[in-house]
Amino acid sequence: MGGRRVGVPGIPARSLRGDPTFPRGTHSGMTREASGPSAPDLAALFHRLNNQLGVILANAELVEARGPDRETSARAGQIVASAVEAITTAREIRGAIERSASAEPDPSAD
Repeated sequence: MGGRRVGVPGIPARSLRGDPTFPRGTHSGMTREASGPSAPDLAALFHRLNNQLGVILANAELVEARGPDRETSARAGQIVASAVEAITTAREIRGAIERSASAEPDPSAD
């Protein structure tokens, strides 16, 4: 199993690590006028979430590739798929927040 590529079919393993679409520090698409946490708070939360999901994904891929038996590798494959789904969901939530924030009128323009 040494040379086998792990991950989810159709999604290159590297595409989920170091993803430039996830906020790093502050994100220009999120404004302070959005209700709820401020933009830097949201950006930091999404960054932390992405990091945590990336760690889960990397560990699951490792267990999938080097698991002691097929059952363990299969279970790790399910975790890989769930981590990828969670990353996608986080992206969708972030996008919805950005769209909502950009649709709100600027209160300082009055």
